[in-house]
Amino acid sequence: MEHYLLKLSYSTTGWKDIVQKAPTFDERLGPVRDLIASLGGSFASFHFYERAPYRNEQLQHVVLEKFGIFGRDDLFAVLAFQERNSAQAFRIALSTQPGIKSVELVSIMPFEDVIADSVGKAKKAVTGSKYAGPG
Repeated sequence: MEHYLLKLSYSTTGWKDIVQKAPTFDERLGPVRDLIASLGGSFASFHFYERAPYRNEQLQHVVLEKFGIFGRDDLFAVLAFQERNSAQAFRIALSTQPGIKSVELVSIMPFEDVIADSVGKAKKAVTGSKYAGPG
């Protein structure tokens, strides 16, 4: 499974449509979920204060699918696709919509994989190649 960070900005027309229709969360996200699923993908859900030693029953909550953000972009989400061509198809499908100003899809990986695998490979490659960068 490959993971991607989606950053998206709506155009003025897109926001106007959302405000006028005032959809519920499920009405707005249902078709997006269907599009992602049709490409073999899924949204991530974020569970806060779930794992020991940080468990806090009073603060536990789950954010489903997307976060609204302040700044240049309007939302972000983490998605999983079985392969990169489907992720690219998703990005292209979003980019064709008139209410969307910009779409950025960045390949990401779990940090656990970075520590467990990539760091060791980097160390072995540097040692084996005798690479020495500047400085």
